[in-house]
Amino acid sequence: MTPMTSPLGRLLRSACLASFPLLAGCYSTATLHTARPIEEGEVQTAAALGAFLGEDDGDVSALPTLEGQVRFGINERLDLGVHVTNLGSFAVDANFALLLTENQAVSIDPAVELSFGAYAWLPLLWDFYQTDSLTLTGSVRAGRYWVDLDNDEDFLLDELEGDAWLYGGGLAAHVRLTDTVVLTPEVRAMWLDIDEGERLSSPLISFSLGFIF
Repeated sequence: MTPMTSPLGRLLRSACLASFPLLAGCYSTATLHTARPIEEGEVQTAAALGAFLGEDDGDVSALPTLEGQVRFGINERLDLGVHVTNLGSFAVDANFALLLTENQAVSIDPAVELSFGAYAWLPLLWDFYQTDSLTLTGSVRAGRYWVDLDNDEDFLLDELEGDAWLYGGGLAAHVRLTDTVVLTPEVRAMWLDIDEGERLSSPLISFSLGFIF
């Protein structure tokens, strides 16, 4: 489901690229790509609105997010991505296809993300349903969060007093609207295990709605 190049696609891509400096300012809630890498030599842009939900002293806290992404096709099995969010995170990832068939793809997508602290992620993505107009991508992911104890910002994870392991999964749909635009809603659930032995009993839920150009 790689969007094709067209004047409209180039215009939307340019607008998206121009907005990226405004976005840089916690971590990503949107994958914004499938397990199948984009074509060699292609540049793909995407943007998403989302919300990151968690429990804070018994109450549910919501953290809205805005994310931008640029991807670069390296070869049939590899593409690279650069991500920014309005919450000040910057990330790079390398999506490598382990399995490519006509209707399915499986990839690993290791990423490093810098925010108020640092994250290392190792997701496994699976395009388990694919047609010309729809791809469904499931994911399981594990990660490590190194907390920034000097951070005084009011974010959901800012009060962690130790580093943490994160694990969970998600589901994304990629719905082709035109030759150059794909709509991609996604939901994720992540659990945290903190080094001091504390475990968050409820998952951190995120939702996002993105567009790929």
